[in-house]
Amino acid sequence: MSNSGGKYMFWGVVIIIASIFVPHYIEKTITDMKTSKENQKFNENLLKQQKEEEKLATERTLKNIQFKKDAQIKKEQAEVIKKESTKAKTGDSEKYYNKARKYQSSKQWNKALREIEKSIEIKPEVKYLQHKAYFLYSLGKYDEMIQFVYQYIDSGELESDYYIYYLTGEAYMKQNKHLLAKAHYSKSVEFNDKYDSAKFGLAKSLIELKSYKKAITYLKDIEFSTSVNTKSVKETLCRAYTLDDDSNGTSKYCK
Repeated sequence: MSNSGGKYMFWGVVIIIASIFVPHYIEKTITDMKTSKENQKFNENLLKQQKEEEKLATERTLKNIQFKKDAQIKKEQAEVIKKESTKAKTGDSEKYYNKARKYQSSKQWNKALREIEKSIEIKPEVKYLQHKAYFLYSLGKYDEMIQFVYQYIDSGELESDYYIYYLTGEAYMKQNKHLLAKAHYSKSVEFNDKYDSAKFGLAKSLIELKSYKKAITYLKDIEFSTSVNTKSVKETLCRAYTLDDDSNGTSKYCK
């Protein structure tokens, strides 16, 4: 065989090998670049939420100082009210509360909100505060709801109220602030580890934060709970297993 023939054969082999491996390498490089960009975007969003959480914490501290001053003034004013008048007003607070509950049953949220605010003005009991928070949430007034509950969390009335932390987590989920939602669901579970609605919310926030295995742990814990929608739990398990690329889990829950 001549030298020129050998060269042609050599370059022919090189071209064949390149045609096999180069497209695969290019495709893998493009995929890796795409994944890298997605991860970068996710990390940027996570950092943004962390900064927002720090900003909110500072704002709440300042608001708490003012709220405590206002609360002290109101307390001093309340002390001058006669006992007979206080008893009469306490009865009125229940009257407004019962009206609010009636409006709630027919989903007349604005009317319910007006009545519960009358109850709170007379006596800010926990159940009145909880209902106002729920009415604001039902009206889609998430920022107003969060600001309202944190006035009473910071002052102590709702500091360890697991339901309020759960509802705040729900509000943050509606705003796609998943890191803040996770923090509040976790606080709810901390105060009541049998509150399955908070565990479900926590699992959903973890999925959005790409912590699939942790989410699955919480979902498995409430899989047969009677206080949450079991169909929704199974559908969420299917999603978590799919995103985690777990074929065993998807074969069981994605039917």
